[in-house]
Amino acid sequence: MKPLELRCQRVAWCIMRFVQRAGECLNLKHQFVPPYDPGKFPNKWRKMEPDWPARTLMAHLGKDSYSHIHYDSKQARTISVREAARLQSFPDGFRFAGSMNPGFRQIGNAVPPLFAFAMADRLLGVARHASLDERADTSAVVPPFEVPLDSSKRIV
Repeated sequence: MKPLELRCQRVAWCIMRFVQRAGECLNLKHQFVPPYDPGKFPNKWRKMEPDWPARTLMAHLGKDSYSHIHYDSKQARTISVREAARLQSFPDGFRFAGSMNPGFRQIGNAVPPLFAFAMADRLLGVARHASLDERADTSAVVPPFEVPLDSSKRIV
């Protein structure tokens, strides 16, 4: 055989072996990886955008953190508990009880502190305004809601 024919034969053998190994890898994948329907969760694997708002942080982020992959490709990782806390407006000194999964659960279940503050501030303003209105107009007294003591009378 000529050297060029020998090289072509070796390259063909290497390609054939590569294809066989790829098939073996796919067989292993099908044996060990449970079926996943990408139609059910089309955005399960998602890289975050540096200039866009973050998606909602779920309480199960610790178990399924690939929905929030760090935007910097060089880091190739999901976000940390501290980064998730910052996205939800928790101050850097705020401590979460437990390890990573409980931390993500606490962040995902919490109302973001800045949102809670804005809501409380607004509700307090409304309550103060209503209180001033009630003092000015005593004719508009609303009787308190009464709960019947007799259990046969039901409130509908």
